[in-house]
Amino acid sequence: MVLYGSPDRPIFVLPAASGTEAPLSYVIQPHTINIMRTLALIAALACFGFTAQAQQNAAATADPAKTAQDPHMDAVRALSGQLKDVLGKVQQLSMANNKQLQSASGAEQERLGLLRTEIAGMMNRLEKNLTSVNRSTPETIAAASTEAQASMSMAEELIVKAKSGK
Repeated sequence: MVLYGSPDRPIFVLPAASGTEAPLSYVIQPHTINIMRTLALIAALACFGFTAQAQQNAAATADPAKTAQDPHMDAVRALSGQLKDVLGKVQQLSMANNKQLQSASGAEQERLGLLRTEIAGMMNRLEKNLTSVNRSTPETIAAASTEAQASMSMAEELIVKAKSGK
């Protein structure tokens, strides 16, 4: 492989099979590189343009019946978001508890071990509530909501308990 820098000599020469330089037909000339760059740029811009146009067409042809607001789905989204928020707080509490458990000893280690069990149970309960809320129908949303609200209040109590150290 040979690299040259002057305009009257090629920039890049491929080695031939016998170890000598390749014939001039295999040489990439400086103007050839510029043409290849230009073609690659045009191809990339064309792909980008077609993708953007396809996305605009898909958004314009959306079914108006599907985009109408559904009060059941709004309630599910709101409750699901609240459950995810509380679940995230409990997961953070679990990570903090696990770090404390590694350096604890004696009675503190036993207390943190019991708290760890409570946290795991609460995470499991919240995940089940989240599943039941997301799968609920307009007829079952009331029961799922009541259960989810109870679980969220219990989780908040657990967070306060864990932070107080009791």
